[in-house]
Amino acid sequence: RQDMVHISIYVGSWVLLSWAVIISNKMIFMIFPYPIFLVTIHLTTATIITRVMRILGLIKPQYIDWKTWFRAILPIGLLFAGSLICGNLAYLTLSVSFIQMLKATTPVLIFFLSIAFGLSQTSWESLSVILTISVGVFIAAFKEPQFVLEGFMFQAAATTIDAMRLVLIQVLLSKYRMDPLVSLYYFAPVCAVLNMGILLSTGLDFVNEIPEIGVTNFVLNASLAFSLNVASVTVIKATSSQVLSLLGILKDMCLVIGSAVIFSTQIVPAQAIGYGIAIFGLVVFRSGLTLVDLFHLLSGSTIPEEKQKDEQCPPNWTEENLEQNPLQRHPRLPEAYNVPTSLTTHQQNI
Repeated sequence: RQDMVHISIYVGSWVLLSWAVIISNKMIFMIFPYPIFLVTIHLTTATIITRVMRILGLIKPQYIDWKTWFRAILPIGLLFAGSLICGNLAYLTLSVSFIQMLKATTPVLIFFLSIAFGLSQTSWESLSVILTISVGVFIAAFKEPQFVLEGFMFQAAATTIDAMRLVLIQVLLSKYRMDPLVSLYYFAPVCAVLNMGILLSTGLDFVNEIPEIGVTNFVLNASLAFSLNVASVTVIKATSSQVLSLLGILKDMCLVIGSAVIFSTQIVPAQAIGYGIAIFGLVVFRSGLTLVDLFHLLSGSTIPEEKQKDEQCPPNWTEENLEQNPLQRHPRLPEAYNVPTSLTTHQQNI
């Protein structure tokens, strides 16, 4: 019972921090339309704090040689920076609610990229779930009353780039165990330098508008963003990365509703239906089930034993997998989705 109380506190803190970061970012952008500056502040803060944490022994990143750094860390860091820039530019023209709906397409892109890189195999059952998610998001996007093509393109680019990043992490860094904080230790400096370069190349107009927000508010916002990553690590350690993924769906649903109320965003009935369809598909996908499995469960029947065995123990899945990475999610999910990188969380909430 005491463990459940602790887990509830961890999960509640993670959800509240996630909401606080997204809503505070949106409110800042309404006054200070320079998302690249805000992202640079976040990543610089993360770079400094993770190095202090390493000195204090709070995180223990593995040694990565320069060859691996140039081959893996640098390109993945560039993708991470690109997804952050595009994702935050979308907030300038799109509502928080609509952006959260569009983010439901992330597993769809990861699924197809995983197939392209040979990390997973396709099947009609998986395709049916992916199609369900896609149809739901299409309905939600088609009926968006405040649709802005520029913002939509930025968010589509951010989601695609981030899916590529997650797949490349699995392809290039599968032997390294990276929790959210260790990931930031490696990738934040690359992203911070790139963002700083882009920021300076666009001019210094943002300097004159910094007083409108205040240095204190920027520091508080960056602290919230970093605390969110700490909360993600805590929830994963207390539960599992699959639980975090499923809780993320519930969190996003509440965020869609909450942000619509806070910012007076109009959500038409067709959008609610479309997003509901997408959420249904996401729950099925991230739980490792298929629509057929769900039918068996809802009808009160059981999944055939042979099918259960095949699904739970694929040919390349052994106990050694769990020993090497105890945070891996359900083995039926695409391998890229088994990477416990809360840089996904970080990208969604920066």
